[in-house]
Amino acid sequence: MIRTANGLLLFGVMLLLSACASTPATTPSFNVTGTWAGTWKFEDPTPGGGDITMVFEQQGDQVSATYDISGPAIKRTNKMYGSVYGNDIRLLMPATGTLTVNGDQITGVINGLNAPARVTLKRQ
Repeated sequence: MIRTANGLLLFGVMLLLSACASTPATTPSFNVTGTWAGTWKFEDPTPGGGDITMVFEQQGDQVSATYDISGPAIKRTNKMYGSVYGNDIRLLMPATGTLTVNGDQITGVINGLNAPARVTLKRQ
């Protein structure tokens, strides 16, 4: 009976210690806060492409961006939201896509500009 009580006590202490331990949050290796400008083009080149400016705000691994895009087939201003994973920004709404950050350059594809569009941005 004492063995059972000691075993339960040990189990309880281990459970309590594991509940107190937490995995440290990984801090993104970059911060994209600020203005980025560049170009976009539809993956199907027929409708064309144009200019894009994105103003990012990043807090930890959460990102939001106000973007202005213009070109012969489109002119739009809106806000996007996403999260940072490794070197990528994964856009979640209202458009989806993945943008890869490499120093002062961001490249990737955004889905939701009427069709998939390839984007290249540079920090301003």
